[in-house]
Amino acid sequence: MKVDTHSNLLVQAATSLVRRRRVLLAALMLVGIAFVANALWHSVREPLLNDARYLVTTENLDLGTQPPWVTSDIRPAALARAGLQGPLSTLEPQQLTARLAESLRLHPWVKGVTRIELRSPNLVVVELQWRRPVAVVESNSPSGASLLPIDNEGVRLPVEQNLSEQLRYLPRITQMSHAPQVGEVWQDLRVVGALRLIESFAEDWQRLSLLDIAAEPTPQIRGEQQFYSYELLARGGTRIVWGAAPNAAAPDEATIEQKLARLKAFLATSGADLNTDRSPQWIDVRYDLRTKQRLAKKKTTERTALKADPESQEKAK
Repeated sequence: MKVDTHSNLLVQAATSLVRRRRVLLAALMLVGIAFVANALWHSVREPLLNDARYLVTTENLDLGTQPPWVTSDIRPAALARAGLQGPLSTLEPQQLTARLAESLRLHPWVKGVTRIELRSPNLVVVELQWRRPVAVVESNSPSGASLLPIDNEGVRLPVEQNLSEQLRYLPRITQMSHAPQVGEVWQDLRVVGALRLIESFAEDWQRLSLLDIAAEPTPQIRGEQQFYSYELLARGGTRIVWGAAPNAAAPDEATIEQKLARLKAFLATSGADLNTDRSPQWIDVRYDLRTKQRLAKKKTTERTALKADPESQEKAK
């Protein structure tokens, strides 16, 4: 019995040793295969990555339908930035999508990249969130005044060719200077407040024939509270003393809803038309409704677009 037990132990040990050797041999074979495959890939990597069948170009980069206010093709600039680290090949999908997404996000017209889909052999379909101009800032410089479009986040946008005339129909934030670079956010608190006001008006901005919005050069101080007061200009020449931007006014100043209701009620009962000179010289809606009538009719000057900013046009390319 003792001999049989000893023999069984020897057989088990031998079997275990054989299994271990097989596992070790299999592991060594896998390592060898991986090494050979890696060496083979490095030997053919460059030619394959530069193979036209897998390269991403403007012809096979599909960004969908661009919005009408973006007339330039943003693909060449995006591909140029993304290709600084090497060829853009669908054979390296992870690197391709990461580099392309980062490059597109850097373009001033792009708010975000929603989706990137690779389709064989080299078609790339991208879904973007586009920035939309909601206002223009009239910026004064030694070379003159320019209309600089911005979106609802205050990002300065490019001036597209053949669209400068359309900028005149956007709400205009006046009396500004020190413009940021294209693609950067306008940090001036007067611009931030003006954008909040324009957004709160929504469709009423057009219905009330409003054109411009200007902030006082210095903020008002009420105790520990500081805020800028704004004045609006209507198409007929009426100036509307509006006061602070939403959620920034002093406690004794009316809310934006109260101010808007006062203005609409006055226009309805008085018959004044802010689109013409048959309207007051100014209207103050901050604390109560106050108006000053015009002494005589004054011919208004038709509003014309200012020159587009050359830097913005260059950035749009």
